[in-house]
Amino acid sequence: MADKAPVSRAPRPVFFGCAMVVFAVGFLVFFVILAAAFLESGADSGATVLEAPEAYARGSFELNPQRGFYFIRTIDGEFVALNTLDAANRAAASGRCRVAPLPTDDPALPELLTRYASRLNPVAVGTTVLFREGCNGAVYDITGLRLDGEGPNLDRHPVTLRADGRLSVDVSKRLCSRRQGSDLFAPVECP
Repeated sequence: MADKAPVSRAPRPVFFGCAMVVFAVGFLVFFVILAAAFLESGADSGATVLEAPEAYARGSFELNPQRGFYFIRTIDGEFVALNTLDAANRAAASGRCRVAPLPTDDPALPELLTRYASRLNPVAVGTTVLFREGCNGAVYDITGLRLDGEGPNLDRHPVTLRADGRLSVDVSKRLCSRRQGSDLFAPVECP
């Protein structure tokens, strides 16, 4: 019988192994960057990251429709995040109405400002911004203080200054209050 030459198995190319390692490292780096972006966005906690404080003029407000809040900088420089859903509508099973600012050309605005001048939060005096809820007609000043009755104020969300100098609003938490005597924002349990 003739000797058969041993069958030699060619070793796997080193290139294939190196390519797999490079692919695995690249995938891991991509995953870490994606995870960091997700955590930075606040999507895991309810936090909405905003601009640095100097980006907001005193007496200004803007709506964040995706997260359902108004972000306000009062005339004295305080930052407030107000939920767009008031207590009456939060409790309603259907037909929810959100608060919205009265347009500056609304003919009712001057009369409402005059009518509620004595009930305004002192830091809201001088502004012409009032929020009104469209279903029941509740009226709030720019700080979320209820003006037309003794009901709850607009819910607030905590605003913090992050280590990177940007502001953050945590919409996963609500701070509920109502006017009680001279305390304009006496804490109450959130429904």
